[in-house]
Parts: sequence; structure tokens; C-alpha cells
Amino acid sequence: SGARGPYRVRVTTNLVSMTAGLFHAPAAWITELAFGLTAVSSAIYLWLRDERADAVAVTAAEGGMFFAALLLLAGPLWGKVAWGAYWSWEPRPPTSP
Repeated sequence: SGARGPYRVRVTTNLVSMTAGLFHAPAAWITELAFGLTAVSSAIYLWLRDERADAVAVTAAEGGMFFAALLLLAGPLWGKVAWGAYWSWEPRPPTSP
């Protein structure tokens, strides 16, 4: 028979949580970096009027939007497994005392 008690684990739940967790944090970092590059490149374009800086800003903004969408999809999937709800309007995280 299977494991019982608080240590019982469902494989599908852990697989979803692990997969979403693998994408959520890296997507957040890449999103921040992409939008930071967008800001710097836009400032360079405004200062020097260099079209290459504008092209870099546009490309970085597009990449940032892709990873922001991935971030917003992976976060609730992980939250559903970890907290039992896709989203909670509670001001405290469920793990705080």
C-alpha cells in the first residue's frame, strides 16, 4: 500500500509544482533584465539619437513581454500547488505566522 500521513505525495502535483518553479524564478530575472536593458537603451537613444539603441530597446521590450507572460502563467500554477489557490487577495503570504 502507499504512504500514509502527512508525507503522502502526489506525483502529478509535484511535477506541476517543480515545472512551474523551474520557469517562474528564471522568467522573473530575465524579465527584470530585459526591461532594464530597455530603459538603458532608450536613454541612450534619447541622448545620442542612435537608431541601433532604439532597435535594442524594442527587441528587449518584446523579449521582456514574452518572459513576463511566462512569469504570470507559471506563478499561479505553482501557487495552486503550494497554497491551494491560484491567487489570493490576502495581504499576508500563507506561510507567515
